[in-house]
Amino acid sequence: MTYGLLSFNMAFYRNAMAKSFLKIAREAEAGGKKRAAYVAFSQVAAPFAALYFGHLLVTIAREAMLNPDKLEDERKKGRLEAYLLTLALSRSGFTGLLDVPLNAFTSVKYERDIANIFVGATAAFIGSSIEKITKFFVKNSDKTNSAEFNGIKGMYELLAQPMLAYATGTLPGGAILGAGYGMANAYLSSPAFKNDFAEFWVGKKDDRKKKGATGIGDAP
Repeated sequence: MTYGLLSFNMAFYRNAMAKSFLKIAREAEAGGKKRAAYVAFSQVAAPFAALYFGHLLVTIAREAMLNPDKLEDERKKGRLEAYLLTLALSRSGFTGLLDVPLNAFTSVKYERDIANIFVGATAAFIGSSIEKITKFFVKNSDKTNSAEFNGIKGMYELLAQPMLAYATGTLPGGAILGAGYGMANAYLSSPAFKNDFAEFWVGKKDDRKKKGATGIGDAP
């Protein structure tokens, strides 16, 4: 898992960042500090800044489409700008080998606690889904629909999401349709869609149950 998480970051550091730093050092030796400063600004800082702001724009659009509830939550906490800036920094690859510990402590990118680093992404995902389903049966308040909402999401993640990933990865159609399948899978696996799916069945999360009404799995 560690290799999978860090392979891009390490490749980016080795092939882009480290080579750029070495280039600046060589320019300083050959042409002096002014030449090195010019190269650092025009051939290193400017391209890296463009790369970062490109990632920032994509991150804003991606979160707005696929994870709007997270954006709203960060906005209410007064840290929306910091969240987006840090997330774009992580996704751009500039954090290098520090990406995993950075996200373990901030929960910016992977939204998992530190303990889940040691069990792996797959086990953590399955465990989280099972936990949502289990709490529906053993920790269900009769005042709100939170347990029902999370239980529906857990079942969708555990059953529907893997089948969708398999289907969109094996359907025929070539490169063009394949790209469409990938975008469809990204949306159907997004927090936004899973929240809408759960709302369709049980209403908005944390809504109070009407007196006399029964939720899914409640005794009549």
